[in-house]
Amino acid sequence: MKQLHRCVSPICAAVLSALALNSHAALYEVIELTVSEEGEVHTYALDGTSPRSDTGVVVGAGSPIPVFNDNDLDPEDDENYPVSPAPDNSNLGEFDLNGDGDEEDIVDEIEDADLRFMSAYQSKYKALINDSLNEWDRINVWDTINPEDGEYRETTDDYFFGVNDKRVATGYGSSPYYVYKWEDEDTHDETYAILRDFASRAFVYKAGDDPDGERVALYPEEMEFGGVSGAYDISDSNLVAGYASVSLATGAREAHDSCLYDRNLPEVVCDYEANSGQIGLSVYNIEAFIWQLNSDQEVVFTRALGSPIELPAGVDARLVSQAFAANDNGYVVGSADNYVTPDAPSLQLLREYAAIYTEYSPNDVGILDITDRDVYQANSDSPVVSRATGLNNNDIAIGFATRLVNGFWRTKAWYYDINADLPQMVEVPSFFDSSSMTAKSINDHDMIVGEFEWEPRPGNVTRRRHGYLYDIRSETFIDLNDAVGCISDLDIVEANVIRNDGVILATATTQMPLLTVDGDPVFDSNGDPITTTVARAVALKPIDGGDYDNCTDKDEAFPKNEREGAGFGWWLAALPIAVWFRRRYSISR
Repeated sequence: MKQLHRCVSPICAAVLSALALNSHAALYEVIELTVSEEGEVHTYALDGTSPRSDTGVVVGAGSPIPVFNDNDLDPEDDENYPVSPAPDNSNLGEFDLNGDGDEEDIVDEIEDADLRFMSAYQSKYKALINDSLNEWDRINVWDTINPEDGEYRETTDDYFFGVNDKRVATGYGSSPYYVYKWEDEDTHDETYAILRDFASRAFVYKAGDDPDGERVALYPEEMEFGGVSGAYDISDSNLVAGYASVSLATGAREAHDSCLYDRNLPEVVCDYEANSGQIGLSVYNIEAFIWQLNSDQEVVFTRALGSPIELPAGVDARLVSQAFAANDNGYVVGSADNYVTPDAPSLQLLREYAAIYTEYSPNDVGILDITDRDVYQANSDSPVVSRATGLNNNDIAIGFATRLVNGFWRTKAWYYDINADLPQMVEVPSFFDSSSMTAKSINDHDMIVGEFEWEPRPGNVTRRRHGYLYDIRSETFIDLNDAVGCISDLDIVEANVIRNDGVILATATTQMPLLTVDGDPVFDSNGDPITTTVARAVALKPIDGGDYDNCTDKDEAFPKNEREGAGFGWWLAALPIAVWFRRRYSISR
């Protein structure tokens, strides 16, 4: 395995920066992308355009601050402020406002306006867009105005995942929840259900358009019961990559009919239960999917990208594939269910593997299965063996794969040159042998960013992570916390995007005062303010002529790694950032 080297070449630091090894300096200016006017608890930058950093567009998502209903609940009187479903966890009938089982809190007259205060239906993520590295703006995707109060329903989850240099952004969102009431035919009692029309629908949006204007929907092939679709990336040629429902899975229609006729529920209720997976199975076959747009963001054609598995005649099996990135040469990368042992194929032994879809590329060979089964092995801990997560216009794909190191499964970053004479997964050198790494973005200068474990703790102990930059051409690596002048109040825990102008979009953790629902600070028994850790999207802008700063270990609780290339930051608290990206690259399986 190659040893990592400190970044000593200008191209490794950034496309435009010169490099000199002096202390107490920086290669990057850190620009915090402040929260929107409405405010978010955490913010994440997930893609950006490549023009100069002061004119580019950044897209992402943020978690909104919870809201409360003073009519039904006084947060000062009850710490269990989120309104939660009744103990049977059903969305039919009565609800327990405080989640405490007290019959006095049970109500059965829920209106649409109440749903925004209920933790089960309240928005968890909002789509955010940032023009010229200024303040975030929220974009409502499929949310609608509630006629009862003239306000947005605030019960959707919306995400931006990609944007191209034409400022066309893409992602997906859910439809808003609403209360559906009907009279039971047998008892003649009025009852209700809380429904939504679909769980995810891909969309495109042109930056600068009306934030409340109409979105362009990217529909799936299979729309029965609502269907699902999502978009993760858009190339400069307006090729959108994502996933879509393409057909009904075996048994889906029968389960839906049972809801209709055996349980005697309205069809709209059964449609919702099917789409949300409440009928006991996943109802859709889902495939990697592309939508080609014209210059007016109109869909010209769509195509499901298929599966590397060719099912025998008469065999029904639910296979899932996804597309995570597309380039201007027609290549698409992602993952697909595939055989663990291709030489002895068995539908009982399937895992998720990296896939390169080549149908529209200059070298069309179908679907490339690029994972070496001898090195990256299937295990019972995860259904995912490997994924291709990014792609540049040099036809170099990146991703991650799991392999066994010292008796433990570790995630390893890799890159794959499609045009090489003997293309193969090339593992990015680990910070230390058992360090897990991911690769999340690659620019056209062949620079990769992601996150890595910098802390050599043994076994299955959770290790803290930092964002990194790796240059394929010079085989050099930097811990991004070393490149920003050892800023004391920020810890860069993941790098999500590297643009062609050298700007890196990352996530940093920092401490913020803990506030009450009224916005007042909270103090401990000694009268000291209590702080909490938040995730903040940051842009790392190359400093022309910037210097590299070799930071020292700021956390005395953990010994300094003596291996060359060890740069240490300090963790402020645990955050579910890895969970966020699992969510990004996960659909109902």
